[in-house]
Amino acid sequence: MPSERPEYNVARAAEERASAASAPTPAIGRVHDDLAAMYERMAKQAERELEPAD
Repeated sequence: MPSERPEYNVARAAEERASAASAPTPAIGRVHDDLAAMYERMAKQAERELEPAD
């Protein structure tokens, strides 16, 4: 289940980027890059939701 904590998603994105860099094949690397992008989007969304309303 995805976390709504931005810091968790940022950390997961970094882990996926590292996995992409060390992936044994380009196809596997692309999967990790896609996952990293997903976590980055989730982190940004969670940050927007946590911002105080004006």
